[in-house]
Amino acid sequence: MFFAISFYQCNSNSDITPETIISSNTVITYQDFCRRAEELNFLKQKKIIGIGEVVHGSSTIKNINHAFVKFLIDSMGFKNIFLEYEFHLANKLNRLVRSNKDTIKVNHIWQHQSSTHWFLQNGEFIELINWIKRYNNNHEEFEKVSFYGIDMQFRAGAIKYIYDFLQNKKPKYIAYNKEKVKTIMELEYQDLPDSLLIFISKIDSLINTIENISKREYDLIKYNINLLKQTNEFLADKNDAGINFSTIRDKFMFANFEWIKKNYAQNKTANSIILAHNYHISYGERCGLFNIICNKSMGGNIKTQYGNNYLAIGSEFGYGQFYARNTNTQTFGVNKILKSQKSNFLHNLSRNYNNSLTDLRTKENIPLMNKKANMHAIGTLFHPKRLYDKITPNKHFDILLYTEHIKPSSNLW
Repeated sequence: MFFAISFYQCNSNSDITPETIISSNTVITYQDFCRRAEELNFLKQKKIIGIGEVVHGSSTIKNINHAFVKFLIDSMGFKNIFLEYEFHLANKLNRLVRSNKDTIKVNHIWQHQSSTHWFLQNGEFIELINWIKRYNNNHEEFEKVSFYGIDMQFRAGAIKYIYDFLQNKKPKYIAYNKEKVKTIMELEYQDLPDSLLIFISKIDSLINTIENISKREYDLIKYNINLLKQTNEFLADKNDAGINFSTIRDKFMFANFEWIKKNYAQNKTANSIILAHNYHISYGERCGLFNIICNKSMGGNIKTQYGNNYLAIGSEFGYGQFYARNTNTQTFGVNKILKSQKSNFLHNLSRNYNNSLTDLRTKENIPLMNKKANMHAIGTLFHPKRLYDKITPNKHFDILLYTEHIKPSSNLW
């Protein structure tokens, strides 16, 4: 028989300001969240919590966000983690954290360094999944934590799944069309020509004629065909220098989140965490020049669908170093933002502490959050000439995690 084991002892402490739940001169840890467990108890009522990274390549931000994830799992009962990551690779990760393997190493997940998955190929993420692995080992099946991937930028996993399925169900058909499948795999980062789109549509119709197929098999093969269509629409707009590709991607990420949560997740009723970039989990629209074109993020779609059952937690920093691809030099490596370049708008909230967790829902107490402010906009790409987005924080996030100084992630290659 399994017993639910809490890895840490949470002791609540109510010595806080009305709006700043945590203030600290050291980087926020799991124990900081534990000490504020009473004030954070409202999180149990949220069905979905999005936790954002302002930059993907910082160990400091990852460690804070991962501490929050552990707290939500261990103290608040969250079981599903959705990643800004490809569906089939997340499934592989999920099998590992729910398996009997003692320790998960990087080569159990990836065989080589990847330019598309580098933001997870670091010691911080490996530490998180091993913590979850140990948690799962001490909990019964229905109480275990699961990973799911909601991104659709890459088609390799979907086309391989479709190929293997047809190899089993329609071997003659797939043998006849093997070259078409190979071409789709080779055009990983390009939108497909019409002939291959017609081929995908034919496969879609063919699935409806297959007998002796379970509902789960049918749903999964249809979902993978849909992933191919999503990827192509996204790449077609992106490669044509389209201005809507971020909206297209977030629209599909939301659709994938909904499908997995309702049809595929092992625990469909469990509360969910989404780990993604700040933009993806935020819910306010971002508008361009003269507000002519506005992009609605995944978080915006979730907020529309779930209302107050969704909570968006953004992150921000002052200065420091991080991994990203520099758009000026077109090289991947450690980049730097100096003290003189930092945005100070959050620093004053924490009463001159270097790190804080601030509840932006107490809008009347934080007039600064009602104004446009510079927030870093980095992600996987670093634009040295465009460090910030100008947004009104409390129109995009419910809570903000701030850390003054960040360090680069401990990349494993």
